[in-house]
Amino acid sequence: MRGLTALQDGVCDALFYALKKDRDWAMSRIKDNRPGLKDRLVELVKKADSEAVQSLLTDVDTWAKWLKNARTAMGHLNTGELEQKVPLEDARYRLEYVTRALLHLIILSELGSTGEEQRRVVLEHWRYSADKFGEAVAAGRR
Repeated sequence: MRGLTALQDGVCDALFYALKKDRDWAMSRIKDNRPGLKDRLVELVKKADSEAVQSLLTDVDTWAKWLKNARTAMGHLNTGELEQKVPLEDARYRLEYVTRALLHLIILSELGSTGEEQRRVVLEHWRYSADKFGEAVAAGRR
């Protein structure tokens, strides 16, 4: 017995045996993350105007990689890993801001905003952070 009442123990055993046939399937899906987070982020970006996204993120692939690494480091409570994967402090600082701005662009797009309107929003509201993030992307390539 596992420190449970006889009834609880019996219920646990019954559930185990009832679900045993699905266990192999469930175990095969654990750690199976297709498509990966980075691929899903890149796909998400396609919902907004491509020129607005380019102005905001500079390099979608770098943004997606950094965001994936940030989520992984934070999800595993390993902020030291984040500093290794995204070594530039300014990039880490701006990552959240440009990601939030991107989500706003996607919402605007889904609400029917034109590409021109999305580009104007980036220019008028997020230009400074977009430029700073772009500088961090460029510095990260060196």
